[in-house]
Amino acid sequence: SLSLSLPTLSFALLSFRQVTQTKTLSSMATATTEEASSKRARIEEEAATPASVASPAAAASPLPAHVVGEGRDSDAGSTDGAGASKDELASGTDSPKKKPRVRKNVGFAAVAETKTFAKEEEAAPSPVAVDPAEDAAKLELLLSKLPPLLAVDSKLPKTLKILSKALEASLTKETLPLFMPSLEAVFHGTEERLHIDATRTQFLELGQLLEAKHDCFPPPQQYTLRTWILSALAHNQLVTDDTYRFAKGAKQLREALIQLDQTCGPRSVDLPDDLDPNKPTAEMISARKSVLLAALETALVFYQHQWAKPTIDTLIKEATDRLHYFKEAQHARLVEISRAHKARKSQLFKGEKLVSTFKNWSS
Repeated sequence: SLSLSLPTLSFALLSFRQVTQTKTLSSMATATTEEASSKRARIEEEAATPASVASPAAAASPLPAHVVGEGRDSDAGSTDGAGASKDELASGTDSPKKKPRVRKNVGFAAVAETKTFAKEEEAAPSPVAVDPAEDAAKLELLLSKLPPLLAVDSKLPKTLKILSKALEASLTKETLPLFMPSLEAVFHGTEERLHIDATRTQFLELGQLLEAKHDCFPPPQQYTLRTWILSALAHNQLVTDDTYRFAKGAKQLREALIQLDQTCGPRSVDLPDDLDPNKPTAEMISARKSVLLAALETALVFYQHQWAKPTIDTLIKEATDRLHYFKEAQHARLVEISRAHKARKSQLFKGEKLVSTFKNWSS
């Protein structure tokens, strides 16, 4: 019976321990609940109490109570460490609790940046009126240095960029005489240097700027300006695989070829040169013809492309129809261009015919 009672006793002890632990946990939960309830009641009581109690000094002062109650601004003059005035402590009146001041931790970098900004603000010069005469002198000095540099092929790309920026910013009817020596140095050189890959982008930009600023040139110089645009812009637009760009350049060349009827045809002798100041001189017309011939030679290089052939055929036809306008060396040059065009056309035609014959035979 003793052996049977031991397990029973062990089970009874285990049950008693579990019951004791359960009671302990219940009492702890009850205490926690009571403590939370008392804390909630205290918070509600504090919320129902007025935020601040005015002191006697506050009743007699027109200022707000929280201003009078502060030790620094109150009539009492001095405060203790908690911020209450000595009069309030003597009278036993409870002063409102002040929120502790929070000092912002401003880093050294922020302070240094603020000081630096203040110094820069103090050191910033006041705006000074720009002197137009001074700007004109600087522009004249700059443009006087460009013509010798434009004559050197190795310095041409960089100098063209400087010239284009000056044109875009400062070219007007008044400043045009300052730019003319540089422009003449660019376009009165050899034709080859205007159409090489190293400077093609710069000349395209220069041609577009001249086209946009054409109003700055007087009527007697408009013909020369158009010749420069044809050389810098229209000619270089032909060197591309973009059909739209090629057609745009070819259109300007075709219009210039048709315009030869007005400058070289029978109507060109209606008025003497001295009675028509806007009429181009023989030298100006010869320079225009040289530009057109050079552009035709460049266009003929692209005759191998199917999309370029119709446009080039039209240009060559417009030129050969006006062959009698070209004299001596220019006449011989145009004849050579026409022969090369016919040879290219014949070679391509024979090649296409051989290819079609081979296809028919193989099929």
